[in-house]
Amino acid sequence: MTPLKKSIIICKKIIIYFSNELLNIIIPIIFLPIRFLYCKPNVIIIQTYSLFRYGGNPRYLYEYLSDNTEYNVYWVTESKEIKQYLDQKGYKYISSNNIFKKFLVTWSAKIIIDSGSSFYDFYNLISPRAIKICTMHGSGPKLTTFKYQNLAKTISFIKKIHRFDYFSFCTEHAKMMVGKNQFLLHSDKMVTLGAPKCDQFYNEALIINNYSKKKYINSIIQDFDPKGKVIYYIPTYRSYPYKLPILELEGFNEDKFNNFLEKENLYFVYSEHSMSSFTDTLNNNKRIIFFNSNDFPLLDNNQLSMEVDLFIGDYSTLSTDIAIMKKPQLFVIPDYDKLKSTKGFTEDFRSIMPGPEIKSYSNLINNITRYLSNPSFYKKEYVNNINILLERYMNPSIKNSCKLFKDFIDERIK
Repeated sequence: MTPLKKSIIICKKIIIYFSNELLNIIIPIIFLPIRFLYCKPNVIIIQTYSLFRYGGNPRYLYEYLSDNTEYNVYWVTESKEIKQYLDQKGYKYISSNNIFKKFLVTWSAKIIIDSGSSFYDFYNLISPRAIKICTMHGSGPKLTTFKYQNLAKTISFIKKIHRFDYFSFCTEHAKMMVGKNQFLLHSDKMVTLGAPKCDQFYNEALIINNYSKKKYINSIIQDFDPKGKVIYYIPTYRSYPYKLPILELEGFNEDKFNNFLEKENLYFVYSEHSMSSFTDTLNNNKRIIFFNSNDFPLLDNNQLSMEVDLFIGDYSTLSTDIAIMKKPQLFVIPDYDKLKSTKGFTEDFRSIMPGPEIKSYSNLINNITRYLSNPSFYKKEYVNNINILLERYMNPSIKNSCKLFKDFIDERIK
């Protein structure tokens, strides 16, 4: 590329950046009178990390508030499939297909809810008086900032999250270890309202029903044998290039593993974190199935987890959610020391892992066979770690998180 072309590209990027910044200033000023003339009452806007995903804590809170309050509750999406689902349910949403409605709803918002490090603010139209609430993605010892690797990134992250007015945690321990020690939050910003996505895990009848129907499993696995059992592998995001961790197990051989799955009538399903980009992965076949979450915008990990028999994970906070159901979990963490040195944990994860650390292929096969044949072995061996993890990061006494959020909002939207 010539120096001239490089200069043109840089100039274009600068123009686009300042044009967007200018619009963020001008649009709120232009539409300020309309804000007072056409505001909709009691508007709550909820979104998750992607305009093309529908899941996590925001999803369950959004549906609960839509069904159980008179508030004008809106989801933010650009997904055709999600819009169709919401239309069928009679739920409200905003998208760029109806830009005037998007403007109207945005500048009417009294409550903004998200689960990530930033919240919805279309062209800077959200009122400074609107209350911004973060539900958090999950709860566990992985929730840390990049203090050891990139201080500038950490400072930027902390500044961004401090724009929220409130953060919901699941336990007092999580508030201290994550909220105070990692995010440097003031006590006034932290509340203990639990995780809306986990309310369903205390409904045993619902779990049994979802497990028997296997709605999502049947959509992911073609010609699924109802007599087969499902292993769900959930490797999480790394900030560094890395193989799919299971490939690092001593003696692991993909062909041998596939034969084992075939022989035992098992299915190995896995997906990747939305930010992941593993350098080496497994090949898809009848028994090893990779699914891209972008192809299933309505699929939610928590609902899928009710349909499977055994989990293989590493550092994902989903392991805390799964611990509520006490389903068997195995952990493949060959890069534990590397992750600890680059990002760290709120505390030593190995000491409270709700399942065995797998270091070899033979160890993997033996534990899968043992726990699937008799899940009670798992519960007996890891009941202490399960209880410790839940006590610290997912208070089992909070079984009505959605209602707690509603009551909290009721007090602030009057």
